Formats: sequence, C-alpha cells, structure tokens
Amino acid sequence: MLGSIARRVGVSVDVLKRWNGLESDRIYVGQSLVIKRAAATPPAAAEPAPPPPPPREDGPRYRVRPGDTLGRLAQRFGTTVPELLRWNPEIRADRIRVNQELRVPEERPRLVHVVRRGETIRDVAERYEVEPREIRFWNGKSGDALLKMGEELVIYSSAPPSRSESIGLPYNGSLRAPERLLPHPAYVIRDPQRAYGTEETVNWLYEAFEAVHQKFGHGPKVRVHDISLPKGGFMRGHVSHQSGRDVDVSLYRKRCKDRVCPFAPVSADELDVERQWALLRHMLERGRAQAIFLDYSLQKPLFEQAKREGATEAQLREWFQYPRGPEHPKGVIRHFRHHRDHIHIRFVCPKTDDECVPR
Repeated sequence: MLGSIARRVGVSVDVLKRWNGLESDRIYVGQSLVIKRAAATPPAAAEPAPPPPPPREDGPRYRVRPGDTLGRLAQRFGTTVPELLRWNPEIRADRIRVNQELRVPEERPRLVHVVRRGETIRDVAERYEVEPREIRFWNGKSGDALLKMGEELVIYSSAPPSRSESIGLPYNGSLRAPERLLPHPAYVIRDPQRAYGTEETVNWLYEAFEAVHQKFGHGPKVRVHDISLPKGGFMRGHVSHQSGRDVDVSLYRKRCKDRVCPFAPVSADELDVERQWALLRHMLERGRAQAIFLDYSLQKPLFEQAKREGATEAQLREWFQYPRGPEHPKGVIRHFRHHRDHIHIRFVCPKTDDECVPR
C-alpha cells in the first residue's frame, strides 16, 4: 500500500517513510501521512515550471575576463548556459570576448552539501530552494544518478542556512518551523510527534550517531525519547524540552536486550564506554553541546576513556565536571539527579536564531 501511495505522489517509498518517520512499509487504515507540497502531483502530470524572468536592465552585469567560458560563468552564478544565452541574446554560444559585458543573475553563495543516508537530489533541491536539474548541472550528474552517503554536492543558493528557530529559554520557550529527527540504524525514536527540534539540533544529533555507526558498524541501538513538540512549549513529563534544543537518549550498555538499550539505570561497569564516548566526543569537539546532564558516577569512566583517546588537559577541564565534584559549576558534562538511565543533551543556540536564550 505504501508503494502505491509513493507512486501516486511521485516519490520513492524511502522518501515517503522519511517524511513520516516510518521504520517499515507497514501502515494502517486511518493513519495520516505527511505529503510535502512539491510532491503532491506526479511528475508526469505536473505542468512545467515557467522560466525565470531575465535580469533587470539595471541589474548586475559581469565583464568577461581571460579564461572565462559560459559554462564556468553559469556555475559561478548558479544558473545554466541556456539561461545565460536567453538573458544575453546578442552573444554566441561558442564564443564570448574579453571585456564583453553580460547580464547575469544576482550571485548566489556557493555551498557544499554533504549527502545524508537515503537523501535524493529532489530532497536536496527542496532544502536549498533550487531545481533538481540545477544540482545535476552543477555536479555533472545524469538524470538517473543516485547519491552516495557522504558525497559532497556543490550548491548555489540564497536560501537561509536554517529555517527553524529556537525561541526563548529551554524551560520557557517555543519552536518555529521545526525539523523532525529522521530515522537511523543507530537509534529508535520512541514517538515521532515528540521528536521535533531546530534544524541544527536534529542534524547534529543525526551526524553524531552516524559517526558512531561508521566507527563501530551495526550494534545495539539506543532510544531517543523526547526532543520537543512540533511547536515547542510545555511537554508532559518535562520542565525543559520547550525550544527544540533538548534531547533525551538512553545510554549505551555492554548488553542490551533485543539489541535496544532501554531507559534503565546503568552502573559504571555496565556502561559501553567506547560507544558512549564516541557519541559525546563528536558533539563536544565541534562545540555543539551547551550542557550534557549525566549522573556523576558515570562521568569517571567517560573521563578516563577521553584521556585514553588523547583529550588534552584543557579539553578535559572544559568538557567534564569530574573530578571536581557533583556541585562544581564548570564542565559541559555535569551531574543531574535521576540521570543514571539516560543522557540529556542541550545543544547550543544556533547562530541564526536571534530569539534563542542560551540557558
């Protein structure tokens, strides 16, 4: 049934599953599915998009330099050779002259996008508000080329780096234009409706788990319990988790029933220190975690693992409250009661979120 719905809206089953946080093809009668607007009409039935208007007469112009070609200029300005020819009917496709003036679009910033697991060119185009054909042109890809995880794509786009916004405090805030955490082989999402966050939060969390997966391969999964509701605000069972920056995750342990590590108290001996440190290290080294709340008794094995893996004295002082005592005010990883069964990660305020309060 999911396959027929995917064909009807013109996307793959994987894309439909990703939009809805589904881990299998199973759906039930009466279930609501998210269908993004760009895919609401099958490609065969969609009307072709009108060509973009030519640049204004008083718009930007470019003076041709030695070594320039139409192809290179098209890439630089995030357009195509046919569009440049349409905007400049007086030039020839096979020849441009040094010092010749061309009408060009506003120059769009050059970005590099790293492909994530399961992403398609259509997904990337939607994120950056460009056309799939433009991405193919900029990266020399054929129409049916598949993307590989980790592949880098050049994108020319003026789209904002992030549409989401964390507003206010973690315990008195809200969330605008959120993103939902995508499924991943390294974790289980307890409730997709409680897995919304800022674009940065869900991307940084996903990337950290991908780093663990790349290092250790398939292994026990952990449970991602709560981030925020779609609009943020009060979430039952929590004081914080209101602004899209807080995440609760169960702890890696050496033995996990059914290969999923539950929310249950863990001793220092039971903790899978290598996996747990790999997850936290990815966030800490990149300055993405404002605070990581964890029972003080579990800090020592992680501290020692960080030291074994080459953390400097300055890094250890910055990252850990241990060994200075559970009341010490310094350290990203710090004690909080009732946190022997999970870690609570609070990500930093995104640089673009002016209304975010970093506390």
